[in-house]
Amino acid sequence: MLLDQAQRDATLAALGFGFVVAVVTAFLLGRPVLRDLEQLASAANGIAAGDFETRSQVRRRDEIGVPATAFDEMATSLELLERERLAVEEERRLLVAGVSHDLRTPLAAISAALEAIDDGIGDPSARIAAARGDARALTLLVEDLFLLARVDAGRFVPPSQPVDLAEIVDEAAEALLPTAAAGGVNLVATNV
Repeated sequence: MLLDQAQRDATLAALGFGFVVAVVTAFLLGRPVLRDLEQLASAANGIAAGDFETRSQVRRRDEIGVPATAFDEMATSLELLERERLAVEEERRLLVAGVSHDLRTPLAAISAALEAIDDGIGDPSARIAAARGDARALTLLVEDLFLLARVDAGRFVPPSQPVDLAEIVDEAAEALLPTAAAGGVNLVATNV
């Protein structure tokens, strides 16, 4: 069936009007989606740059809102992990400062003892005995550092050995007996 000129013009006008309405509708409906996708991409770039407080601010209940909500939850988790990492880093810094101080003290004592021996000051055998004690202290500190490194790396397996609980209870009771007696408490350890 062929259309006459008036019908063809009306059909083309209706098609043109429909096309314009479709383009305007797509633009109006697509603009918020594009804006929210841009916000999500911007938030992702912020997280990638190290800004763990960045959130997408997208609040929707559709296909865009689900990943945006998941992204914001991930960003919150990353922010908490970063705070924990920074706290651990600060603890590690303080530990290194403390260990450095603890290592310097026996080293300084050993150096002073050796200088005193070189200068002929005091009894050399007493100075050597003191230096040996300081060397033992250094050895214990270094062993503790190796143990800490193994624990930190997850390679520490605590030794298992039988324990006499009755002996531990007796020692604890014996140590607490003066304090308990001073407080008017009768402390008795019994074996069950």
